[in-house]
Amino acid sequence: MRGVKFPAITILIECAIRSAGFSYPQLKLLSVVFRHGDRELNDDIGGDLTQVGRLRAYRLGEILRVRYGDFLGEKYEPSRLYARSTEYVRAKMSLQLLLAGLFVPRGQQRWRESLDWQPIPFSYARLKEDVLLFPRDCPSFQREMKRFLPSPGFQKLLDPYREMMRNMTIWMGQEMSIPNHMFVLYHKLSSMQALDEPLPEWSRDFFPYGLLLNGTYLEYDTHKYIDWMRRVNGGTLVRKMIDDMLNRTDEKYPGKRDVYLYSGHELNIVSILQSLKIWQPHIPEYSSAVIVELREDRKNYYVKVLYHKGIPPIFKEMQIPGCPSLCPLDRFIELLSDNLPAYDEIICDDKPVKFE
Repeated sequence: MRGVKFPAITILIECAIRSAGFSYPQLKLLSVVFRHGDRELNDDIGGDLTQVGRLRAYRLGEILRVRYGDFLGEKYEPSRLYARSTEYVRAKMSLQLLLAGLFVPRGQQRWRESLDWQPIPFSYARLKEDVLLFPRDCPSFQREMKRFLPSPGFQKLLDPYREMMRNMTIWMGQEMSIPNHMFVLYHKLSSMQALDEPLPEWSRDFFPYGLLLNGTYLEYDTHKYIDWMRRVNGGTLVRKMIDDMLNRTDEKYPGKRDVYLYSGHELNIVSILQSLKIWQPHIPEYSSAVIVELREDRKNYYVKVLYHKGIPPIFKEMQIPGCPSLCPLDRFIELLSDNLPAYDEIICDDKPVKFE
């Protein structure tokens, strides 16, 4: 693809595969985690999408259709698809829009001639029960965070931001004292900027670069200082992806499901990149996506990871440290094992969680 640079080791390995007489490994399973489209300014759970955001989410579906059309087939097949969203309205809407772009009704699926849309079911969990896509709202996660934030070690990490937060508390008339406050403010200013709303005069010294951005990165990293939180945040979704891939490699497994879509937030993009050990600090764009492919050649299975940047809408091939971009499945699992939660750690409010 134009504009995308592939690591030299990847090119050598793929050339070696072809020269040895092997075909390029065939796609067997597709998992996509994506951020919702551009959002309105309102901050509550009813946060809507802008018209631009709706179009961007729809176009992501079209982009995936172009890239994976041969694998997806011409028609939507319910038995092949698992689609899930967080409880946030903007994530639900983005999933519906992506599905509309991905599965335009064909033949008998077209129920009204003038409408290129068909209803496709998806699932979601309540925020306080969603350990798969939003573990930070689980009560057990919240309790641990409240114990951790006042600790001397973490308070030292806040030292560079204290003066800025004190000033912002005065300027805004609301408390600024923890990384989450900086994170929320950064994204509010980002939304204002995207909508061409005038920004507060004081924000020029801190946004879009500088201490407020660094404070947002600190919020992204907060969970990593407690081992089980690091594993559960992002690692739970990676573990589910691995379980789904292992099921797909089992010839006796009865299920046909091979397309998994997860609609979430930039926190989901950050956490899965962290769990895959390929995170580099940045703010994921609207409709950015992490794509995990399972591929097979002569009973040998490989994992390939792509990052769709969203803005601009280009794909970047990613490489798990210690493995080529076409990573053998067993090696992929081995390299990520320390970032994966044990099954008894995947709980929300001290209750075991089922994903389906």
